[in-house]
Amino acid sequence: MSTPSEEEPGPPPGEPAGRAALDRGLREDGRWRRQHPAALYFNILGSLRGMIFPVVAGVIAARGPFLLMFLGSIFALSVGIAWVRYWRYRYRLTEHELVVEKGWIYRNVRHIAYERVQNINITQNPLHRLLGVSGMQLESASGSEPEAVMDALAQRDMDELQDRVEEAKAESPEPEVGKEKEDGSAEPGRSDGAEPGMEVAGPRAKGEREPRRQVLRLGLGELVRYGLISNRGMVLVAALVGFLFQGRLAERVLPGLLGWIERFTDQPPTEVVEALGPLGWFLVALGFFLAVMSVLSLLSVAFAIIRFYNFTLSVDSKHVRAEYGLFTRVAITIPKHRIQLIGVRANPFHRWWRRVSVRVETAGLSGSEETLSTLRWLAPILPERELGRVLREVQPEVDWDHFEWRPLHPRTRVRLLRIRLGLVVLVVVLLGWKAGWGGLWVAAFLPLVWLYARGYFRYAGWAVTSTAVAFRGGWIVKSQSVVRYPKIQVVGVTRNPFDRRWGMATVTADTAGADLTGHGVQIRFMEEEAAQELRDLLEDKTRTTAFVW
Repeated sequence: MSTPSEEEPGPPPGEPAGRAALDRGLREDGRWRRQHPAALYFNILGSLRGMIFPVVAGVIAARGPFLLMFLGSIFALSVGIAWVRYWRYRYRLTEHELVVEKGWIYRNVRHIAYERVQNINITQNPLHRLLGVSGMQLESASGSEPEAVMDALAQRDMDELQDRVEEAKAESPEPEVGKEKEDGSAEPGRSDGAEPGMEVAGPRAKGEREPRRQVLRLGLGELVRYGLISNRGMVLVAALVGFLFQGRLAERVLPGLLGWIERFTDQPPTEVVEALGPLGWFLVALGFFLAVMSVLSLLSVAFAIIRFYNFTLSVDSKHVRAEYGLFTRVAITIPKHRIQLIGVRANPFHRWWRRVSVRVETAGLSGSEETLSTLRWLAPILPERELGRVLREVQPEVDWDHFEWRPLHPRTRVRLLRIRLGLVVLVVVLLGWKAGWGGLWVAAFLPLVWLYARGYFRYAGWAVTSTAVAFRGGWIVKSQSVVRYPKIQVVGVTRNPFDRRWGMATVTADTAGADLTGHGVQIRFMEEEAAQELRDLLEDKTRTTAFVW
């Protein structure tokens, strides 16, 4: 939907066109504004990033003046696109809503009520700080992308927008959120927007923000551990290898590497191979592997420090705020009641250091963990002894210390063992038929199959409390998910032919933000009777508890 554009009003007669007049104009409701002029530079950089693949293709394929002409055309096109984006993006602050207008061919006008704003996320990279501006992403619970994205706003404009949102939330009544009564009806929610069980701050003066208390801060030691655990250096290595082979650069690098070996040893590479022998080559390969792993570990640690430097988690009665970043400083604030799912994850390296990672799923926005538009990591790494304390600060209405875990169907281990044993035997037969006795090495995986079935069955389970449902599973990587009843939208029970044969069923509880393609609330291998009881319980909770974003 588009609306007629309004022209920017000029200063009143007789008023000097100075700083006071500008400040007065910025405070007027309904005045169209543009972003800080620095947004043009960020738009240019964004356009250039979007053309990185044509640039790489041109560098590989073109030479001489044609390359210069091609790169010049790409740069001119990027500048033109960036200018149009900057000039056609404008916004205004009215009494009750933020209006954003953007687009040249397709005009898009969005009206965003202040009280519907869920998050205002702020980013500052070195260029932002140099220019004295901040990037902003404004979110509601309605879609899969931010409602408004601004590349560069002056601090006073950012403060004004935040103040309007805070004032609107303080003045407008929140929708009722449910709390089950003894008679099964839904109890009206409080007007402060908090769910039952949440702490509530006392009254504050208009415009005054509630102070936050810090609940977690990660030092360099924790970030080093996180880097070693996450092993993100493999991503860079994979990208480098793909780049080398994509541009046929490996054919140019390999002869140079062989020539270096010949100059270093004064022998042709073939004679070097013969001189080393099997043991020598084993030692060389081992040394090369250790060197590569050391480099990958250093890259992963560097990535962790750059991304999560000075990670700080703070809370107040309604919000959770995370701040982190070395070069690009990110500040993300979400309401506590918007958290749909909390997931705790631990791989063997986590358990070695007695650490866990805690993630959250929020309503509306979804995407990969790399996006800065929403809070994904409640704590990228956290000592196990601090887990209960941090979770109680974030979701105090959940009884985190009293989950009574119930096991899965007693025949779960046998089912997992049979399925995977059948696959391993099939692979062994096929390889044995094609490769003879040499294909029998796959049989070495048989003990791993038994360990997997045994480990998964011993750890997996589900639990319900008065306020939430939880599931845990996994063997090598262990995960646990917790969802509160007011966040459940749909409850389902599924039974495939194998489930019916084994007398099992799967219970799923969908929320507005849970990514069930990963470790969502999907409880498999339940006894059929227990699955029906759990479904009835969750349906009763969702029916008698009002859903709230």
